[in-house]
Amino acid sequence: MPNNLGQTTHDVSAVNDSGPAHDDARPGFVALLREPNMRRLWSAQAFSSAGESLAQIAMPLLVYELTGSARLVGFIALLLILPRVLLSPVTGLLVDRVNRRRLMILADSWRLALVAIVPFTTGIWPLALLAAGIAIGNAVARPAELATVPSVAGPGRLVSALSLVQVTSGVIRIAAPAAGAA
Repeated sequence: MPNNLGQTTHDVSAVNDSGPAHDDARPGFVALLREPNMRRLWSAQAFSSAGESLAQIAMPLLVYELTGSARLVGFIALLLILPRVLLSPVTGLLVDRVNRRRLMILADSWRLALVAIVPFTTGIWPLALLAAGIAIGNAVARPAELATVPSVAGPGRLVSALSLVQVTSGVIRIAAPAAGAA
């Protein structure tokens, strides 16, 4: 229907987000989290996002504590972000061609192993390699997580499921660094 600006708007009140495959009439996040597969995916993504956020704060702080160099802090921060930017086109293709569950498990195991080494690392170059390795794992894991949501949630709940994942990720990206700094 046209609004007063001449633009067409859509009446979203008629959209049933629960979809035909789900008999739970309660809309929203609670209904999604009642489904075991969605709850497992969501909790795995939440823990993964928390770990990623903490690493993006902790590693630069560790570098500053070890070196006192703002330049090296910036270098480590760049290493934690750059692989996602550079590898996104490749990881998107990879996610579409392999088993996503296995890929997520592999990427999370990779990141966990690398993060476990960080406390025992005292040199800047080993930390730089760990940061790059963790970031490569992040670049693989996040697209796999997001690409899995539609198959777990189903088409009738896709908008709610993606909203849940993104809201959770946003809250964690704010709360985890704040908790880590406290």
